[in-house]
Amino acid sequence: MAIAAEAAALYQRLQELGCPALEGAAPEDPDGALRLLCAPGGARRAAVLEWACMRYCSAPSQRAPRPAPLPPR
Repeated sequence: MAIAAEAAALYQRLQELGCPALEGAAPEDPDGALRLLCAPGGARRAAVLEWACMRYCSAPSQRAPRPAPLPPR
């Protein structure tokens, strides 16, 4: 399976799970799903990752603390 087709399958599964970060997104083809989910720096991509992590570790006591900012160089 090509990577774009895998991205389209992942997009479909995230929709089935009710990922709110995908509301209003409608990639027209597998390449569109790939860009939506894998393009660096995308705000929607970050929201999908955050949603997936929060869904996986939903109990606040199980969540990792936010990392400390990196010190200046």
